[in-house]
Amino acid sequence: MTVRRLLTAILLIALMAPTLSSMRPEPVAATPGPGATAVVATDALNVRSGPGTGNPVIRVLNEGAPVTISGATVMADGLEWAPIGSNGWVAVTYLQTTGILPDTFAVGDRVIVDAGAVNFRVDAGTSARVIRPLPYGTVLRISGGPVDADGYSWYQVTTTAATGEETGWAIGEAFTPAPAEMPDPGVLYGSGTAVHVATDLLRLRSEASIASATLATLPQGTPLTVIAAPVGADGHTWYPVRTTSGTTGWVAEAYIAGGSGSIPATVTPGSPALVNDGPLNFRTGPGLDYGVQAELPTGTWLMVVSGPQPAGGYNWYEVDTSDGRSGWVIGEALVPSR
Repeated sequence: MTVRRLLTAILLIALMAPTLSSMRPEPVAATPGPGATAVVATDALNVRSGPGTGNPVIRVLNEGAPVTISGATVMADGLEWAPIGSNGWVAVTYLQTTGILPDTFAVGDRVIVDAGAVNFRVDAGTSARVIRPLPYGTVLRISGGPVDADGYSWYQVTTTAATGEETGWAIGEAFTPAPAEMPDPGVLYGSGTAVHVATDLLRLRSEASIASATLATLPQGTPLTVIAAPVGADGHTWYPVRTTSGTTGWVAEAYIAGGSGSIPATVTPGSPALVNDGPLNFRTGPGLDYGVQAELPTGTWLMVVSGPQPAGGYNWYEVDTSDGRSGWVIGEALVPSR
């Protein structure tokens, strides 16, 4: 190689040096240690039961979800794995130790569920019992938190009066701030509103709870009047109501509809009736504790002998079948025979 060519080569290398430098990969961020916080930097990140791609996926974190490293990292399957929470592992390469964290909220803030649906739980953590799912657009008020558990930031939240002001926990990653000009949703049925039973049979309960006593069983169409604001409990919104006979109790919002409805036709002793909601248990006496003689299919003809006799939340009638058998059935499953 001549001296001239050698000088030319040295000059070209010097000119290319900045370009080659710019082609080098960015330095990898330092490995996060125990107690470090990071956010998920990919669309969806699998959280596994142990370090390595062969371990089962126990949940999936969305992009931007905050995590806290809970121990030392290990290498497995060519990736560095970090423990998060009490029982999960994620690949460090999909974490970002700098960036924008999801919104954080303070007690009293109003938020909206910004995910398809989020589980409303009795406590912070994915193992806590689910009260009910909160659909997209649900308005909530922050009443506690945040608490870090299972790779999520959990907030205690309270539903609005429209769902009975029930309190529970949900993940903050599913929330977005509610616009200041956005009002809380109104109560569906205000005091004095006429409603009616919108299911085949509805229990009128003594309290706003599925564990409370049944005062009566109301057939479809039974008119009711709302007498106060709703209460949230057991995953339902409960309304206090009064029947046309003056009995007061609680019913679940999911099984009523607006409007006065109509009082179902009742059967009377000495008149024929038909089973309208079979199969219907044909018992030896007026109550659920009596033995079942037979199951009567829908359309069975009966002659009403006596009744009604209240027991166990139902109105019982003594009836005779067309083949001469005598027994008792609930009147709510009968209609007059025309």
